[in-house]
Amino acid sequence: MLLLKSLALPRAFGSQRAEQCHVHQQRSEIDQVATAMNELTATAQDVDHITATASSAASLPEATTRKGNQTVKRAAEISITAKEVQALGEDEASKCVIQ
Repeated sequence: MLLLKSLALPRAFGSQRAEQCHVHQQRSEIDQVATAMNELTATAQDVDHITATASSAASLPEATTRKGNQTVKRAAEISITAKEVQALGEDEASKCVIQ
């Protein structure tokens, strides 16, 4: 009986050691997954920042174009008004011609 107990003890140590190795390997794999997740999160944040910057950069020319279109429209309205004023002036001037 004593012989059987003494043989069982090394097996228990071997089993415990194998379990510790397995736990260590799992921890290592968990650390690798956590690192990969952190890197993916950082990459996603970088993409988000770059997208926001690109969106802002794209909005600026659009706003400038819109403002330019408004300026051209106002200039056209002023030109039309000036021609109308000139036509009225010419009309009034023709009425004042002494014959």
